Amino acid sequence: MTDDNFDWLALGKDWWLEAMETTRATLTQAKFACMRHAGATRTKAAEMSGYSATDAQGLRTAGSRADDTKAVQDLLTMASAAAVSTTDAPYTVAEARQKIGRMVKTSLDPSTVIKGTELLARLDQVDRDRGQTPEDDGLTRWRIERDFLMQTNGGVAYVLMHGIAGCHLLHDTYSLLMQQEFGPEIWSRLYARLNDGAREQLDRNLANPKYQAEVRKTIWAEVDIDITTVEIPQHLRQGMNGYKEIANG
Repeated sequence: MTDDNFDWLALGKDWWLEAMETTRATLTQAKFACMRHAGATRTKAAEMSGYSATDAQGLRTAGSRADDTKAVQDLLTMASAAAVSTTDAPYTVAEARQKIGRMVKTSLDPSTVIKGTELLARLDQVDRDRGQTPEDDGLTRWRIERDFLMQTNGGVAYVLMHGIAGCHLLHDTYSLLMQQEFGPEIWSRLYARLNDGAREQLDRNLANPKYQAEVRKTIWAEVDIDITTVEIPQHLRQGMNGYKEIANG
């Protein structure tokens, strides 16, 4: 099957090729994942995506090996989230969110973390459209930053995308960034790019423990984390990087 006549189905060719780049998958793996997402068996997906084999057993083997690769599993996870709509059952949305969260939590690739967080934001929008989350209360950007921080390498990914001058969870983002690989260096470089006034304002905000305190309590309480009962380092390590473990600690 050539590229010209391959059917990329509902999500479309552009979506799959972008996901392929994010996951560093091959074109054949992307086609295989597309067919698996559509419900094809491993063997049929291998055949339709162009895996070569001399017999049926060879296709079964190729399909099994392809299905077990991280690239294909990440593609399937992304596809499950991208395909969710308001007509799906709440369980389907929750399941997709759980899969995406697990993917970005275990990934060391910033591009995967960023893509995963975008998909989490999309799932949040699905819930809002369904009426299962509060109407927009002006805290969407706070929640986006929080969702970044809850992923492995999320602090680094967030400031690389959004900078440091407008952090909505400044104390949390700064503290977490200082614990992540390359975090201090990235912060220093971004800090150096600010003008004098912006640096002075940032320093004042960091020196004030009450800055954003109330909204921080609200945002973290939404994911069952009470920042008033734990020390910041523990809150960051266990709560942000380990989801809700801290709530049971």
